[in-house]
Amino acid sequence: MSDKTGQGIRDLCNCLRVAGPSLGFHQDKEARLPGACGIKTSFSMELCLHGPLTLNQNKN
Repeated sequence: MSDKTGQGIRDLCNCLRVAGPSLGFHQDKEARLPGACGIKTSFSMELCLHGPLTLNQNKN
């Protein structure tokens, strides 16, 4: 069953951000996980793990 709201993806991303470090997961390796497993995702793992850039983050 598909979740048309995207809530499942948001929940997964939030879980990876919060629980990942305490489980010893490293974001750089988590981002490569779908490729390593041969899975195509409908979303960016980089964006999932690091979140969108805000206007303040874009300015150097």
